[in-house]
Amino acid sequence: MNYKYYIWDIGGTLFDTLSTSVRAFQQTLAIFQLSASDEAIYEQLKKTSTGEAAKFFVGNLAEDFLQKYHEIERPMQENPLSFQDTAEVLKSVVEKGGKNYIISHRDLQVVDFLENAHLIEYFSYVITSNDHFARKPNPESVDYLVDRFGVEREKALMIGDRELDILAAKNANVKAVLFSPDGFLQVPEADFTVKSLSEVLKIE
Repeated sequence: MNYKYYIWDIGGTLFDTLSTSVRAFQQTLAIFQLSASDEAIYEQLKKTSTGEAAKFFVGNLAEDFLQKYHEIERPMQENPLSFQDTAEVLKSVVEKGGKNYIISHRDLQVVDFLENAHLIEYFSYVITSNDHFARKPNPESVDYLVDRFGVEREKALMIGDRELDILAAKNANVKAVLFSPDGFLQVPEADFTVKSLSEVLKIE
């Protein structure tokens, strides 16, 4: 293991939340008397943020749309499934002297995910929307980890499933790992692209 600090996104990276998000998005669109294919919604959620996806589909109604969407999606995400090898990879990082961190745009529901999956013990710190940092790709949250915990940028990897995760890493001068299990998303700025979480530990 050539890196010591692993900065993870959670939804779509450690937990398979995206399929549920697509269903919640569909239900919200129906309330607004709109429709889109699952594929179109998936594409927008993968390529951009949820907020940008809302603007794409409903334009200036995005704020109202997002409020209703979060009301629908939150209870649907109470017990998301973690991706294969999630526990093993996180445990291996800690056993080899490394540190795991999370930076998520979700609120404290992230902590519920980790506790319910018995993964919370593997994390040194979790940043959520409740911390009120600028959203990715702004590097503010990464800089906070550097300043507070002494994370060394040259020994850190930031892992996520969307372009904004990759750009946040690059803006923070940290190596970026794109997790793309289905190969759908390609981000040229990524330093590494993996299809399984176990590949992250093999990065040199």
